[in-house]
Amino acid sequence: MLPYLDSRSGKKKQQTVSFGGLNLTQSAKEGELRASKNLTSDQFPCLAVRRSNAVYGEHGNPTALTAWDGLVVVDGTDFIYRGQVVGQITEGEKQFAVVNTKLVIWPDKKYLDISDPDNPKWGYLDAQVQALENTVNFTDRSVTLSANPPIGEIFTRTGRPWSSPSEACIVANGQVIRTSEARAGMVVVPQYSESAGYYVQVVFSEGLPSPSDFDPPNSNGVYARIKSVNTWNDDFSPVAVTEIVYILYDGTRTNDDLRKSFEVGDAVTISGCISITANNKSAVIRSVTSNALTFDAGTFTAGTESAAITIERTVPDLDYICSWKNRLCGVSNSLSNEIYDMQTGTKRTVKSRAIFVSALGSPANFNVFEGASTDSYSVAVASEGDFTGLCAYSDDLLIWKEDMLYKLIGDYPAEYALYPFNVAGVQKGSHKSMQIINEVLYYKGVEGVYAYAGNTPVLISYPLGLGGYSEAVAGRKDSKYYISMQDKNGAWGLYVYDTLHRIWLKETDARAIDFAENDNVLYYLDADKKAVIAAESGSDEKVEWTAELVEFNEVVLNKKLYTKLFLRVEMAAGSTLKVEVAVDDGPFKQVFLTRAEGHKTFTMPIVPRRCDRFRVRLSGAGFCMVKSMLREYKAVSER
Repeated sequence: MLPYLDSRSGKKKQQTVSFGGLNLTQSAKEGELRASKNLTSDQFPCLAVRRSNAVYGEHGNPTALTAWDGLVVVDGTDFIYRGQVVGQITEGEKQFAVVNTKLVIWPDKKYLDISDPDNPKWGYLDAQVQALENTVNFTDRSVTLSANPPIGEIFTRTGRPWSSPSEACIVANGQVIRTSEARAGMVVVPQYSESAGYYVQVVFSEGLPSPSDFDPPNSNGVYARIKSVNTWNDDFSPVAVTEIVYILYDGTRTNDDLRKSFEVGDAVTISGCISITANNKSAVIRSVTSNALTFDAGTFTAGTESAAITIERTVPDLDYICSWKNRLCGVSNSLSNEIYDMQTGTKRTVKSRAIFVSALGSPANFNVFEGASTDSYSVAVASEGDFTGLCAYSDDLLIWKEDMLYKLIGDYPAEYALYPFNVAGVQKGSHKSMQIINEVLYYKGVEGVYAYAGNTPVLISYPLGLGGYSEAVAGRKDSKYYISMQDKNGAWGLYVYDTLHRIWLKETDARAIDFAENDNVLYYLDADKKAVIAAESGSDEKVEWTAELVEFNEVVLNKKLYTKLFLRVEMAAGSTLKVEVAVDDGPFKQVFLTRAEGHKTFTMPIVPRRCDRFRVRLSGAGFCMVKSMLREYKAVSER
């Protein structure tokens, strides 16, 4: 507002009734701030102190934070969900995405399924089963694994002419089975009989033996399955001869239960076949049992495979991930990627970066290509520069480079279309800065923070200066955008942008590793405190605050003499307020200190000093709201 003149003294008075946000540029206006600490724009246009934060949880080596029906913290190798350690993962920074009931953890390629939040279950996006040699049998539509590898054959004969007329016995569950009752398919394991002084055969007619079934003399775990039973009469003896042929198996080597690795709908690749090389291929599973996978009819060539083969579900190595339309999406900056060509129906390796989209509802499947709307999708991108992040926005998938945006549109792979736009993109290392507030995407670019509403991104952080910031991580709560980033001098800061009033404020020097919102509370992981912080939780702690206002020159070319300062404030019980002033480039000097309560107006005499610019710094502890400030000054000559 314009100054008014006291005609008797020649003194002028200038009042500030609207306080803005942080502005570090030469275009800063009266009422804006050169520095701020722990302020809030909630009481705009007044200058007010924010509510205090609270320490939600302290940890030893925390590296990641997210929220999904409860807070998730990665502390060292501990994966903590809802305050409980529910599993182990690798140490380090993580990316998270949710598809169906699965929380995907990257780059570990693991997921936590919380369809039952009280009993979450772990799974792997990629999976591999190494089938043992001589255990694989193919039909035209299935692959079946026997439990253990065969190691040879033996046979026994009873009823030789020189034998007394008797039958050999097989001991089964304490019962005696005569040799004449032996039949093909029976599983037997030798055990030593101390009383008889020789090995007997224990029958396992149901199921296979477990390690506890082998006694010490047979600790190598060899067991047998009866292959055939043949009986005949010798011409020179009345005693029948019985020959039993056994296939011996190594019980210490067992094929994995296929149900633990695969499920219906998985696309798997079979490799390592040497007996029937045509069976080295990829196909989609139609049913799963513990030892067999079933596919479409005509998938394989029937036969027995002697080699050890590999059955695997693969997931590409992605640099950044997100979820979009119930699919897991990601980008690879590798210059060698295998993609699926929808026109030729074949996979090929390309020497360029690529975009990958999983099958619908299945974050583990990136290789399902059956011509269905639920298929996976991949496409090569030949432009220069690495991808820097991606996110879902409105109905589209936005894939960013530092100087380019790719927009993937469509509801299923057959109608997907990719469009490039030359706009300011996401800065490398700031992929966690993307947040959507009221249908506007905010993100950290090379020059600063941008707002994207579907057209050309708009730079909104000009008051903080152009460039100079990096490694940004952001969160959101209501209409506010919280961003932690590092300046060009290596110092960290936590800044808040009020999207309604378009005001920037710096809260603290905190370095946030991750942000997460849960039950309408914004949390961040403080790298220095190694703790989860609940932002503005409303506790009774007195927050220390600072507000340094943009210098005043009163739009007067002459020198000025400032004589008084008036403040109208509201303070909480026990709060303090300190006022410091400085002229031109001189140091700040305290002119006022109070501990007060309620609505107050303070008058502060100032020792007059000739100056061109007048600066004011306010600080204190506890709640304080500055409603207006009035300066009394007198213009004097230039001498």
